Amino acid sequence: MILALLLLTRVVVSELAASAGLAPGGAEVQAGRLRWSPADADAPHTVQVRRFEEPGWSDLPECSQTKTNSCDVSAVIRDAPHGCVRLRVRAQSGRGRSEAVEACGAGEDRCTPRLRLSPVPGSAPGSASLTVHLLRDHALWEEFADHAEQRVCHWREARPEESLCTDSPSSVTLSELDPGQTYCVSVQYLLFSQPEGLPRCPVCLQVPRAPHKHLAAALGAGLPALALALVSVTAYVYIFHRKRLKTCLRPEQEPHWLTLPVGGAAVLRAGEEECDVITGFREVTQD
Repeated sequence: MILALLLLTRVVVSELAASAGLAPGGAEVQAGRLRWSPADADAPHTVQVRRFEEPGWSDLPECSQTKTNSCDVSAVIRDAPHGCVRLRVRAQSGRGRSEAVEACGAGEDRCTPRLRLSPVPGSAPGSASLTVHLLRDHALWEEFADHAEQRVCHWREARPEESLCTDSPSSVTLSELDPGQTYCVSVQYLLFSQPEGLPRCPVCLQVPRAPHKHLAAALGAGLPALALALVSVTAYVYIFHRKRLKTCLRPEQEPHWLTLPVGGAAVLRAGEEECDVITGFREVTQD
């Protein structure tokens, strides 16, 4: 009994591991065609659809168990109310099925949000921001007004698992971003808080740094250190090399000048003794 349970567990784990490796990637819709990157070219793939206001997913008959990596979904989108459909694709091998990967919209259609990004530079961590400009004049807004919102999800490019989402009827500003980092944004329509239509494929943008503020911060940190270094060098030279410094700074004597010793000389004041004033010397060479 225990041996059979262990064998069954091993088979289940093996199938789950195989299924996890089958999941396709890069599923996106453009110009009415769904394309994806198969993890296993020999595994059949099935496209599933969820139409406007439907409660669940159903297989798309024309793209069921296909060995290709694309499917024409233009008729499905055209015939759906407001053009709102959600699409996903999964692979199957034997009894194992991969996780379904939802497709995003890379082109323009009636039920995929349009967006424009405007970064605001920053000079310190958490000081930058990114404004996601969204349009209200879409098919769902015209009929449902404020019940039709847009879900804005963003994440750092290297960390998609840390995605943060915000629901809003119009443009959104994403704050507390790190300058110099690349952030990705995806947007999907909501109707009564439920996702509708294809989410916009991620748009990634690097948030720039503020050059002047960054330079000022660098100077503010570097100038005190530079001043301390100058004071230290000056003090060291004054204490330990004062005599050598004086020697270096003493002016060089010009040639043909006579230097007289002053040690032991008597200093006479005017009127104490008659004397002539020496006005100059001339060097005489004796043979």
